[in-house]
Amino acid sequence: ARAVTEGAARLAGPAAFSDGHPAGRAHRDALFFAETGGGTEVLRPVIAASLLALG
Repeated sequence: ARAVTEGAARLAGPAAFSDGHPAGRAHRDALFFAETGGGTEVLRPVIAASLLALG
């Protein structure tokens, strides 16, 4: 996820690192989960909430 979001942020250019840009937000989230050991136990509820439009 980290490599993919980094590529997306690079393609979007400087705008990706402005507040609210989806590529920049996804990149920050991927970095956070990589550092916190975002295993499946942590990611499962996050993904479920996103799919169910709860979060």
